[in-house]
Amino acid sequence: MSQVKVRLADWRDREVIQPLRRMLKRPVDGGLYELLNWPMYHAHVALVDGNTVGFSAVALHLGGVADDVGTVVHPDYRRKGVGSELRSTQVRDLILMGLSHLYCAAPMDSPEAIKWCTETIGNPLGTLDSAYLTPHMYYGNTLEAIESNLQRRHVRPPFPLSEVNVERLLHKFQRAIRETAQLQALGDFNMRKAHMRQET
Repeated sequence: MSQVKVRLADWRDREVIQPLRRMLKRPVDGGLYELLNWPMYHAHVALVDGNTVGFSAVALHLGGVADDVGTVVHPDYRRKGVGSELRSTQVRDLILMGLSHLYCAAPMDSPEAIKWCTETIGNPLGTLDSAYLTPHMYYGNTLEAIESNLQRRHVRPPFPLSEVNVERLLHKFQRAIRETAQLQALGDFNMRKAHMRQET
């Protein structure tokens, strides 16, 4: 297989990302427009010979936490390190932004997803159950531990970013923090309204 190239995803990638997202064995989290345009999301694509074969996105939360909202590799390119290179680039960016932890849910009816999360994240926290969804195992670990797991598996480290791109990354993160804080405040406000409605 040719070398994998991982880069930031943007709106130009929407037509190739959407079919990949439909392959996820979990509900799609967030609209495609939001994932590719809002600063609170950080998304990457993996390309082989110019073809997009993988996608990964995380939501950036307050408190130094990122949560995977969908990582998928086209079936023809699985078990070839594409997902791990996506994760490695993602971890590099999150560390540069100053985050400390990454979390990821894997459907329990997908042995492949469970194995990959166990090998890359390595710390199962428990089962997520829902009346409407397949049970998922939820994983979480420090970014340093995940980086160590990837190195132990001999995943090729991502190319270093230029100073300009590091500055852009940090600027995006500051915008993400502001927007996430506003969304959290709005969510708290709406929860208080809901409680007041229940009490009347």
